Order: sequence, then C-alpha cells, then structure tokens
Amino acid sequence: MYELATDAPDPWDYNGAETTVIRRMSNPPSYTKEQAKYTAEPPENHPYWLDNHADFKRIRTTVKYQGTYDNHPLRNWHNRFDTPTDYHDYWKDDGDTDIAQYVVDICEASRQGILLPEAWHDIDGPPEYIVKAQDAVRHIYRNLRGHLHELDECELCSANHNEEPLESVEGNRLLFFNVNVLPKNYGQLAPYDYYVKHYKNPWASDNHVVAFNPWNVKIIYLRRIRIDILQFFRELIYYVFTPEFRRFIDSPQAPSDMRHYFYHHCAFFRFLDYHIPLLFQGFSCECIHPEVGSSHTWTERQPNPPRNPLLTAEEDEFLHHISEYFEYQEVIRMANTCRHLREISYFLSSHVRSLFVHGYLDPDYIFDGQNNRRAIMWCRDSLAAY
Repeated sequence: MYELATDAPDPWDYNGAETTVIRRMSNPPSYTKEQAKYTAEPPENHPYWLDNHADFKRIRTTVKYQGTYDNHPLRNWHNRFDTPTDYHDYWKDDGDTDIAQYVVDICEASRQGILLPEAWHDIDGPPEYIVKAQDAVRHIYRNLRGHLHELDECELCSANHNEEPLESVEGNRLLFFNVNVLPKNYGQLAPYDYYVKHYKNPWASDNHVVAFNPWNVKIIYLRRIRIDILQFFRELIYYVFTPEFRRFIDSPQAPSDMRHYFYHHCAFFRFLDYHIPLLFQGFSCECIHPEVGSSHTWTERQPNPPRNPLLTAEEDEFLHHISEYFEYQEVIRMANTCRHLREISYFLSSHVRSLFVHGYLDPDYIFDGQNNRRAIMWCRDSLAAY
C-alpha cells in the first residue's frame, strides 16, 4: 500500500493541495483526465480534517525519529556526477531518453536565458527600483559578456550523452519563449496567452521585490521552463514507480535515510506499513528529528534551499534519493540526469528564486483556495506543452 498526493477528489469528494488517496502497489500513479477543481472546505466528518475548518488544518500525529542525528541528506551538499564507463554506456530505451530530454532542454534554456540592461530602459516606475534592476543586470552581463560562447555547450550534458546525443526533433521548444515581455505588452502576445492567463501579473504586485524583479522582462520564459520541470517530475515518478523499486526500498540494501524518506517525508507519495494504523504513518504523520547539535530539541526537518532556483526543497530532496537509487541499480545516466537538474543555475538566480517562492512562476491551478502549493499535477492536460 502507499499514499499518493493527488489532484483528484479523495473518497469523501474533497480536493485541496493536501488531498491524498490510499492505493495498492498494483495500482501505480496514473494520469487524471480533468484539471483539478478545488472544493471550498472538507465535508463534515472527514476523517483527516479538524472539526474547525477555519484554518483547514489536517489532523496529524507526530512520531519522533529514532536516531542520533537529523538524518537529512541535504544538510551537506552531495551531488556527485559519475562519468559513464563502457559498462554503463547505454540507455535502456524504455522511456528513459524521453525523460532525460527534459533536462537537456532545461539546461540549454537556462544557459540561453541572458538578460540585457537595455530591456529596462523603457519601463516606468520609481527610479530607485528601475536603476537597481538595471544595475543588477548590467553587473552580471558585463562579467559574462566575454564568455557567452562558453554557454553554447554543457560539459555535463555532453559527458552523459556522448554515445547517444539527445536532440529534439524540432529543436528546443523552450527557446521559442525567450522573448521580452514589458508592462505595456504583458498579456498582448497572442502565442503566449496561456502563460499570462494562468499566472499572477508580477508588474501589478505591491511587493517591489516582485514588481521590479529584473527577470520580469522574461518571466514567460521562466514559466515555460518550470512547466517542463513539473512534467519531468511527473514522468520520472511514473517511470520509477515499479514493484522492483518498492522491493529495493524495503530491502537491507537501501540506505536507511532513503527508506525513511519514502515512508515519512516524500512530498509525492509515501509507502505504508500494514502493521501500523493509517493515522500514524503516511501524510497523516509528521516525523520530527533531533535538531542538529542537540539531541534534546525536536523539530520538523528543514532542508537547505536548492541550488536550482526553480525547484522546491521537496523536489530537490526527491531528486537526491532517486539519483541514489539509480546509482545503486547501476543506471548511471539516469542518476546523472537527476543530479544535473539539481545543479542547473540561471542568470541572476537569486531573483529567479524570488519570483518562484512568491508564486509567480507556477500556474494558478497548482495552488488551492488557501494558496497552498500542490506537490504535483497528475492531469495530463494541465501541463500541456503550449
């Protein structure tokens, strides 16, 4: 058995960002047909929700991690890239190349996403904010200008795909979205209507960190890249979720932190133990750990921020464990693919991160009525490549 984060209503017809369903292992995650429709509040007598629905708080039990340290793999950065040997010099050709293609395209898009200072010349607003955005772009561009040719290729992509280069049939579709979007034409570029209609307008924000973010001029580009990241996670989970994967997680071969993660901390799904009541495991249970440096202070784990500014901390940790799993299975190229996505950075990455954490790079249907972010979208049409 396992518990799955879903965008479909649960058995009590409730649907929110924290909605989950219980499934047998013989029924793996699958795509849903309709886009998520949120319900205002949980129905009466819903077993997972408090009687007072005002705060929409799910009933949770607490379990203490039985160990001597935090057990969080991201406290210390580990993201080793392994050069494939002759023994590993192959793709399994069972869908893995289609999944890896997402990361190849995302990597190229991140390298080609260069901001130019002149894009901010015709934007109205408080001079101090306009100048600050211009200076931020100008400083990075000045240092990067002599090295732009180095962005044409990625050594990690080349090493991982040296025997079978992965190239889109029609080229990298993400680059089509590398266009300037100014306040005066925001919402007036017909080919990109989808990336305006389903998102918040950054230029209208009351927060100057958002309203005058240097990346606003190419925010559609970032949104399109993020869609590919969400698609990648959906395809990766669908690909890896097999009986062999579950047997490995439950076997002595699996590292202890990996098994603990997939039972207690994974944001997408959690394996269940039929010996334990449901209220004390899965998404109904909050696992707390000893604080680093203190065995007497207990806290919910707080992962370090990802290096890739377009990943959530939960997505970053998932990639860490999945890449470890692929490495144990000697599927080195897929392990490298996951680790490479963790490493990708951007021009002015901190500003990309600001837009992301404030909710301007994810589509509106990934948030529920309380502005909680859903971990994943299973509707096939919701993340269509427009």
